[in-house]
Amino acid sequence: MSADESTVFMVRHRVKTGARPRYEAWLEKVLHTANGYPGYQGRHVVRPSEPDGEYVIMLRFAALDDARRWIESDDRRGLVAEIREIIEADDTLLKGGIDFWFTLPTERRPPAWKQWLVTTSVIAPLTMIVPPLLAPLFEAARPLGVYGVRHVVTAAVIVAIVTFVIMPRYVRLLRGWLYAEARVAHKASHPK
Repeated sequence: MSADESTVFMVRHRVKTGARPRYEAWLEKVLHTANGYPGYQGRHVVRPSEPDGEYVIMLRFAALDDARRWIESDDRRGLVAEIREIIEADDTLLKGGIDFWFTLPTERRPPAWKQWLVTTSVIAPLTMIVPPLLAPLFEAARPLGVYGVRHVVTAAVIVAIVTFVIMPRYVRLLRGWLYAEARVAHKASHPK
């Protein structure tokens, strides 16, 4: 994992029965506090759909050092201490780059062909939409319109849209289909 690539800190919690209201209040404090840290870029929370399911909290930071600053902070340590007695299971993971698009509360990723299909279905339309939208910019700022430069600018815009706008919502929308096989495998390897 490169020190300067976007990094996601993921926490998985299984909360004791009856403690969800307290956990939800605590979670709001965590999200508010993390928002004030340098490099913080956003969050994604997956709440359990089953009574004994896990919460998954993903906090995205601009760089690995930003994520480590949060992870090692006194703020985070204090917050974790507040809820330690209501947590039955706790697991953390740090991921760099685009891995966070396909990270959910399973130990397995969706099949590679599904990741490819989802990613292509997002990027393909953007390659047809974004270049014409940027054409006026390239006309107005001639150095940006030079061959090669305009391609880098276009790619940067597309990747930013995919990473920060579309993919987190799209993966959440397609979650049932994406993770169907992973959930079956997870349940088989973790019988109750």
